Amino acid sequence: MLRIIVLKTCSSRGNKKRYNTPTFAVKSSITAEIKPVIIPAIKTVNIVFSLNCPSNPFRPMNSNKSAGIIPRNKLADGNIFILNPGEMGNNILKVIDTRTAKLNEIEFMLKTPVIVLNVKTYAEATGEKALEIANLMNRISKETGTSMAIAVQATDIVMCTKKVDIPVFAQHIDPIKPGSSTGWTLPEAVKAAGAVGTLINHSEHRITLTDVDTCIKRSKEIGLDHIVCSNDVPTSKSIAAFSPNFIAVEPPELIGGDISVTTANPSIVSGTVDAVKNVDKKIRVLCGAGVKNGKDVAMAIELGADGVLLASGVVKAKNRESVIRDLASGL
Repeated sequence: MLRIIVLKTCSSRGNKKRYNTPTFAVKSSITAEIKPVIIPAIKTVNIVFSLNCPSNPFRPMNSNKSAGIIPRNKLADGNIFILNPGEMGNNILKVIDTRTAKLNEIEFMLKTPVIVLNVKTYAEATGEKALEIANLMNRISKETGTSMAIAVQATDIVMCTKKVDIPVFAQHIDPIKPGSSTGWTLPEAVKAAGAVGTLINHSEHRITLTDVDTCIKRSKEIGLDHIVCSNDVPTSKSIAAFSPNFIAVEPPELIGGDISVTTANPSIVSGTVDAVKNVDKKIRVLCGAGVKNGKDVAMAIELGADGVLLASGVVKAKNRESVIRDLASGL
């Protein structure tokens, strides 16, 4: 799990006297501002870091674990450090100089391999029932270390993001900017509600390729992760030209069925992976339609996918916990 650290100068007389170097602490106001954009699982970060060694390692206070080497010119108020906590300390993944960086330069994706659940508009996953599923996934994700995310209806985003640590996605955004667009879904609105990402172009809410392009651009502008849905290899290849974070291939005829795409049409998964990677190697590929168990998930990974997107296999299940744990076993 990544940790976001935003710096501000704080007093530490002992440290300054010994090495004549500044001490920095988390500036919580900025952390709260960027939390929905970057890593929703991070709550309040209250760890203080200090530059407390002449050789210039960036170390957590009260710890002997090195957090990596930081150039002195990067130690400035407001700078953002992306850390990957590990057994040997916090590995610095990226330093963002907020004096020059723009928000759309700060891009992060779901940790892969990942299980993404789209609860659609099922009665079994509306309102408090959506939260029940989100809480269940949240608990199993923590217990198993499996990366999971949930896409809920727009009206349930706020409730879920306040209660769970797993990433919460919107199910749709429209290709619009703030203004007079009554009844449409504004990307800024789902972000303000707490969503960290969105589905785009689901088979049950298709939009044109032009609008797909606009939605991807809008997502990047405001820092929303995004999963663009596709129905076949050629469409996936076309979408890849827009460089989205994720493409999820789902043959419509298999959605909601009893046979997984990994069994009924494995070539569409491997073919999409090859086609997308030939256009842009950074794009992650998910697959969905009929995915219901750990075997289906394992097969998806074997075919080259970075995870799965599913719905009814969990939402309609009699024993959701058993199904989710089985799905996690496939990763």
